[in-house]
Amino acid sequence: MVHAKSLKGNIKGGRILIRHFAREQKSDVCIKCLIKFDRKNVIVFLVKPDEFNEEHFYYAGHTHSAFVVSTPEKVSHIKNILSQQSDALKDFEHKDFSTVIDKEIHQKVKTLINKSLIPAFQQSSFDELVKLGKPAITSLILLIDDYRKLPNPHTMSPNYLHYSPVVVVDELSTILSFLTDKHLGRIYSGGSQREREHAIAAWRLFLTDFK
Repeated sequence: MVHAKSLKGNIKGGRILIRHFAREQKSDVCIKCLIKFDRKNVIVFLVKPDEFNEEHFYYAGHTHSAFVVSTPEKVSHIKNILSQQSDALKDFEHKDFSTVIDKEIHQKVKTLINKSLIPAFQQSSFDELVKLGKPAITSLILLIDDYRKLPNPHTMSPNYLHYSPVVVVDELSTILSFLTDKHLGRIYSGGSQREREHAIAAWRLFLTDFK
């Protein structure tokens, strides 16, 4: 693609390479859809994986709204949302969530997070945090900015998939994905500092809307 301008994030150079696995499904942007976009101005939401040194991006998600023909109205709408998100993140640290958290659940979440730092209890603590369910979502997000190192390199999820969270924030982001069915950050098996900061910001924005 030829890069014209960025609404958010920094992109170097005029041409960018996008890796997208198109599938012929209603929920995805298929090959036929992509051909229709040829030589048109489009708005695309992209993810920059840190493992690539070159300017290489992934198309973000499998939804039509993340790859659309550009119009002044859509650009204006996106800019407005980005401004609201920026304000929400600035205000987050000063918000009082004491009225919306269950104090008993909050203490349980704290205890289980601390317990997950003990090698023998990391997996059972993960399982117990998942079992707390949706009532724990607010507390998990409020406590997610935690970079303490986990003792074990492997964790099994409720659907029997293996993950390799490195620090607590990786673990809590993974648990939140199961409880909310949202995949914000995708740091299930660790990530860079930038990717973790983005995941924390995304979950905080989710909580702002959630409550």
